[in-house]
Amino acid sequence: MQTDAVLGRCALYLTNIKTYSFRNLHDGEIDFHQGINLIQGENGQGKSNLIEAIHVLSASKTFRPCKQGDLAEWEKDQFSVFGTVSSETEAAQEFSQTQIGVSYERGTKKVFINGEPTKKVGDYVRRCPAVTFAPKDVDLIYGSPSVRRAFFDRYISIISPMALVSLTSYQKVIRAKNALLKERVPNMDQLITLNEMLAQHAAVITQERGSLIEKLQPLIEHHYEQFAREDGTVRLSLVDSFLARSEEATTPQAYLPILEGCLSTEIERRTTLLGPHLDDIHFELNGRSARQFASQGQARSLVLALLVSILHVIEERISVAPLLLLDDFSSELDEGRMRRFFELLRQNKYQVFITGTDLSGHDLTQSDTTLFHVQKGVIERAN
Repeated sequence: MQTDAVLGRCALYLTNIKTYSFRNLHDGEIDFHQGINLIQGENGQGKSNLIEAIHVLSASKTFRPCKQGDLAEWEKDQFSVFGTVSSETEAAQEFSQTQIGVSYERGTKKVFINGEPTKKVGDYVRRCPAVTFAPKDVDLIYGSPSVRRAFFDRYISIISPMALVSLTSYQKVIRAKNALLKERVPNMDQLITLNEMLAQHAAVITQERGSLIEKLQPLIEHHYEQFAREDGTVRLSLVDSFLARSEEATTPQAYLPILEGCLSTEIERRTTLLGPHLDDIHFELNGRSARQFASQGQARSLVLALLVSILHVIEERISVAPLLLLDDFSSELDEGRMRRFFELLRQNKYQVFITGTDLSGHDLTQSDTTLFHVQKGVIERAN
């Protein structure tokens, strides 16, 4: 699939999905609409599981805090999700289809592109990028720094294959370093080597997080105005544990002496005290912390503006329009915000998947939508 920016926007949509032993979903194939797909059903029937299956197909992992094996149907140790991604490059008027898939069996995960297994996860996650909202994502404003880090890291992994490699490697190094620091007499040579590795990966992660925030800033300001014009200016900022100690550039050469200077304290406390795994992203509204002062309505508007902004940044960076997955989305919004949000989506022609117990109260049943009903894991098209 060509995604060269010279060729312009690549319109992308998920044509179908096939699941096998995934959560409570019945095995089978579902065909989707290029526009808005409404997935309706009572709680516990499998709506969120379908959104999760699409996310797993897109990102090769779930957005929920669980192990890969937990995605399999009860009392089974394997599952698979496969799908067809269609793309059309507008400027070149080229159409193509790509088969992608994820399988898990006895503790081993594999990803496939056109039927062939691949170890290039960075390439895989750019084949069908998705921006996902789950009800817990309102915690982006009120929740812990780890929630915000995980959310932003999900998207720098799509934008930058180098960031994906560094995020994975960084976690492995952190685990190794913390295990070493818990020893009665840590090996100093090993700690120095681990610090050198940390500095390399930390610099990449911090640079990519900072770059994403810089790209998002004007977009989130613009989109927030469309939901809550009277609330004032939105500001995003990266709170970096290295830069709190030094104003030097975010490079391995700048980070390494800071790590070295902290090593004796880390040995004393037996844990790593610096790094991107401890950083945060701050949301400000009219110069005040959104976490402390934003109302529920303002927090939801901030999340809405952030979702639309991330869609634009991904599209700009990799020239592919992402999918948008909204799980139980209508429960988080009043009708006015919902209407304005979908006006924005229709203007930009994204493929959207929305779940809810009752979506009939919103003005979504137009010609560019398809409604699905879910009951006991069976998904049926209603129109």
